[in-house]
Amino acid sequence: MLTIKPKSFWSLAFFFSLIFSAHATVYTTISDGSYNDCSIWDNGCPNSNIQQGDTVIINHIVNANASMNVQGTLILGSTGVFNSSNSLDILASGIFVNQGNFTTDNSLSINGTFFNEAAVTAPSVYTNGYICNSGTISLTDEFYAHGALIDCGGTVETCEFNMNSNNNAVDVTGSATAEIFNQNLCCSEPGFPSPFGTLDGDYVIDSSGVSFCSLPLQPDAGIDISTSSCEGVAEINLYSLLSSDVDPNGTFSEVTPTGSLDPSTGIFSSAGLSSGTYTFIYTVTGYNSSSDESEIEITINSVIYSVSELVACSSDLPLEWNGLSLNEAGSHSVTLMSVNTGCDSVATLDLSVTFLDAPTLSSSGPVQCSGDLIEITIEDIPNAEFHWNGPNGYFSEEAYNEFELNYTNEGTYTAYYWLNSCVSEVAELELGIENFEIDEFTFPNVITANNDGVNDEIIIEDYIGYCEEFNFSIRDRWGNQVFWQERGEDSFNGVSFVGEKLPEGVYFYHLSFGMKSLSGFIHIVE
Repeated sequence: MLTIKPKSFWSLAFFFSLIFSAHATVYTTISDGSYNDCSIWDNGCPNSNIQQGDTVIINHIVNANASMNVQGTLILGSTGVFNSSNSLDILASGIFVNQGNFTTDNSLSINGTFFNEAAVTAPSVYTNGYICNSGTISLTDEFYAHGALIDCGGTVETCEFNMNSNNNAVDVTGSATAEIFNQNLCCSEPGFPSPFGTLDGDYVIDSSGVSFCSLPLQPDAGIDISTSSCEGVAEINLYSLLSSDVDPNGTFSEVTPTGSLDPSTGIFSSAGLSSGTYTFIYTVTGYNSSSDESEIEITINSVIYSVSELVACSSDLPLEWNGLSLNEAGSHSVTLMSVNTGCDSVATLDLSVTFLDAPTLSSSGPVQCSGDLIEITIEDIPNAEFHWNGPNGYFSEEAYNEFELNYTNEGTYTAYYWLNSCVSEVAELELGIENFEIDEFTFPNVITANNDGVNDEIIIEDYIGYCEEFNFSIRDRWGNQVFWQERGEDSFNGVSFVGEKLPEGVYFYHLSFGMKSLSGFIHIVE
């Protein structure tokens, strides 16, 4: 019978943990030579019958001329070569680990455990035990698996593989059933129909993991697949559409040839093909001319392209369009998902942007006094609509404006304009009153009242302007007021308010200006 049965077994690391114990005798080669030559070992001569608990490690070229029984552990390292002209029998308690090259001219009997990671050459193998073969076992004759378990993904080269029950294998494998998993059986004789010879009683052949000369025993091309793609996709890997448990060694063919399929790679070059449905056959060939097929149907859906134009104002930026935030003119594209076909469509917007520079503003300011008239003007632009804004809710739509400027409405005035549904950048204009700051006032401390036209008088308006009221008084050194002036009266030129010329000397002055005042000394010299 042919069945599929999952199986797990001991790991190699687990076995190594059991090999070396405190009471074991370990023999390791130190040079090439004959197995019974004591000089090639580091710990005396090992017996041809390796006792349970003992370990023999071969790391050199060693030849054996006698039959051997392994009840303990035999390890052939990666640098080791072990040649035997006689039989090698691995008993139920024995372990043989081969990481090098093992050759025997006689049969290899495995009733215990055999880990083969490299190469084995023998006429035949008899096994009731467990074989983890990840390397290659090459036989010139038959492989007898009686109640054994063979696994681990390696290759067995034989033209006759026999399987049947044997109760003696229960102690090692846990089963009397002959089982094979994950092995490639191959026969070198041309035209040999099958690797299997006698199949009797209870046995298990994992048809999903066992192959014959790399051909599956039961080819599996998987299930039929129907999928879709979109125009513009350069390549479709048909292998990627297969499920993971399908044999990947099959080949593809087209039902209706287009010349766009590479059968050797499974790459379907769909770029440039029109929309429609394309059908492919995936074929997996097994041993003995068996085969399996599945059908892959790919529908190519069309992609929609659209182009539109838009003129926007700079004040409209950033412009939100199909999820994009546009900040500049140019060609902008976006990919959109089609609800019906699942294919992306490409929409393009050619955006032009109208930029309106800020207007040119001018004024007649600043003014000298609060309440003086001021003019503000925007350079005329044909067909434009003007907008002024300023302090205290000032608003105007006129190009030319005139109003009184005082301390409550001085400050920043802005203006912009509308033209062809677009708004310009904003321009600013600062309007103010020339204002005397008494804290920054530097009053003269000397006058030469000699009528020579140089520094003959103190003109208060030259310092504080002609808007605010003030009073200015001068006293002599005894505190007598000798001069007094208010706005509109004559300036001080060294003459008292009674018309007398004041003598040279130091005088005290006091200036009141609004809510502030300033005092100091002044010298009169001729």
